[in-house]
Amino acid sequence: MKRQWIAAAFAGVLAISGSAAAYGATTLSAAQIDPETLEITGLGDAHTTPDRMRRDVLLKAAEETEKRGFDLFLMVDASGAAPAGSAARPEEKVLLMLFRGSKPTGGPANLYRASDVLDRFEVPCLTPATGCD
Repeated sequence: MKRQWIAAAFAGVLAISGSAAAYGATTLSAAQIDPETLEITGLGDAHTTPDRMRRDVLLKAAEETEKRGFDLFLMVDASGAAPAGSAARPEEKVLLMLFRGSKPTGGPANLYRASDVLDRFEVPCLTPATGCD
């Protein structure tokens, strides 16, 4: 009985968390602001390095961009003046502006092609039920 209660509670937490996903020691979530703007929030643990946090947020941004049918995303820091987490739990927030089409030559350094990011990190198919290439 106790085991069933724990399983039910865990399933409830997963259902409530929405689009949160774990990437190693980083928990990431995506919140849609409007049809072409997202906010990605990453929360690490005490062992998450700043480089790991940036990598995980970048990967989540690329996944969310492709999932919504866009090709490009412009990533802007959304942390503002607020402290970025704590020493024990680093946090990073970014805003994404989503676009369709080709990446322009000489575009800003914070403009990424989602497929290039995913290819660079060789991300495995996370949703085989929906069909992966």
